Amino acid sequence: MTPSLTLTVEPYQIPAGFWDYPFTYIFDASGLTDGSNYVNNELSLIFQGDSDFVLRHIMGLKNVLDTFANGGRWSFRTPNKNYAIGRPNLLAGPTKHHAVLPEYRYDSNGTIFFDLQTVLRRARVGTNYVSQIAFAGVKRYPLPSWLGDTRYPYRELPYSFPYTLALNFAATASARPQYVDVNQYDFLLQNIFITQVGATGGLATDDFQILLYDAWNRQTSSVPQNQSFVNACRLAPQTPATYDACFPTPALLYPAGSRIRFDIINRLNITTNSYQILFNGTWRIPK
Repeated sequence: MTPSLTLTVEPYQIPAGFWDYPFTYIFDASGLTDGSNYVNNELSLIFQGDSDFVLRHIMGLKNVLDTFANGGRWSFRTPNKNYAIGRPNLLAGPTKHHAVLPEYRYDSNGTIFFDLQTVLRRARVGTNYVSQIAFAGVKRYPLPSWLGDTRYPYRELPYSFPYTLALNFAATASARPQYVDVNQYDFLLQNIFITQVGATGGLATDDFQILLYDAWNRQTSSVPQNQSFVNACRLAPQTPATYDACFPTPALLYPAGSRIRFDIINRLNITTNSYQILFNGTWRIPK
């Protein structure tokens, strides 16, 4: 007789006395040298020091490394400085998206060390590099939260705020702020869809970088990040989004009367493209 297996699934629980805030630390590899190796703690990403950081997934390695066949390898260190993937002489090949299981919690004053072997940076056009590595997860703060909650009894209704982005400005390092007014009711932002006007499916190329703020004007990433890191729109009906983005997680609340602010950096040399951005979530309608 074949023994049966019972799998018990329990909801993720934030430790008592804490709350989580969606956040991504970005490493900009544009200053590295193609063909070079960076090992033995040569590369690191220092945290901002305001909270512990829980690392859950890593994106963008294929924008920074050569192929596995050509020697592209990488690994990162856990909070106790051990290699999370492979050994110093046997690192992993570049992947599109690396899920960190189990998640790692780094102290507020900690650092992520990582190795890159056979660097090959990618640019959208010319030297407009999109060679970023995203270390995504949550900042973990002690209670109370500054975000608060909806202060009235409500029912939820799916809703999307549309925004048409015109890249009618030059490709520079300076970010341009954009705003969407949240009217009528509180809004819980759960994901973001980005498409190019006139095209079908989600935007596959990193034509721009984006930095989202919460309703209290706090950043959700250390710098503007490639749009593909936050874009949850499928590339085609049978093709998932580039990184299967689940951003922001947890969802962000924007009270009625607030604004969704996001900064944009153009990575193209042309300034005529337009894009549709959908901020998807739920309205909290008073009962």
